[in-house]
Amino acid sequence: AARRDVLTPWTKDVTTTFRGKYVRGRTNRRNFKFTLTLDGNLDVRLKGTKGTDEDLILSSLGKVRDRTKTRGSRDRLRYASGACRERASETVTISVVRRKGYGPFSVSVRYAG
Repeated sequence: AARRDVLTPWTKDVTTTFRGKYVRGRTNRRNFKFTLTLDGNLDVRLKGTKGTDEDLILSSLGKVRDRTKTRGSRDRLRYASGACRERASETVTISVVRRKGYGPFSVSVRYAG
């Protein structure tokens, strides 16, 4: 991994945006996946509809790594140079859990790519 990082170093962040919508009577949890192949910064931002309450859960390798519990739908998880993988390629799951309200939301994920 160290040799690969030297020969093909990281040059810029990758940004991915996931979108979803909560509708009355449907599931309270939506999952989105992406793959980390480099260590580095990780920034996850939730933007939901005004009046909703949603939380983020970040999981990898079958374990919950972090979560938010703030009110509203403007949650954020951030790791400055702290997103270190345990494997060469690691699938990360971001879950958006609806606590209250309905409507569209987006999750922006920026990571070393």
